[in-house]
Amino acid sequence: MSPTDPAQPLLQVQALLTLARELLQADEPSRVLRLTGRALVDVTGARRALLVLTGDAPLCIGFSADGLARTAPRSHPWFPLARGALQGQRPSGPESVV
Repeated sequence: MSPTDPAQPLLQVQALLTLARELLQADEPSRVLRLTGRALVDVTGARRALLVLTGDAPLCIGFSADGLARTAPRSHPWFPLARGALQGQRPSGPESVV
C-alpha cells in the first residue's frame, strides 16, 4: 500500500485503536514497551525513537528500527531536544519532536 492510498488513514486509526485496547490490557511495563515499539515502526514508520519519562530522575528508552526497546543514556544526542520539548521549548533545528 502506498502512502497516498486513501485507505491509509483508516488503517492507521484501526491500528491505533487496536494498540489502545492492547495497552489497556497490558499488565507489565515490558509488554507496554513492546507494544509501543511495534506501533512506532508499524504506524509511523519510525526507524528510531526516544521516549523520555520525567520524574525525580528522567528515564530514557530508545527504540530501534525493529521496535525493540532499550534503556538509553541521558547523554543520548536527542535527550536535550526531547527534554526541551517537554518543557515547552521549540526545536531550533530541522529535527522534529513528537
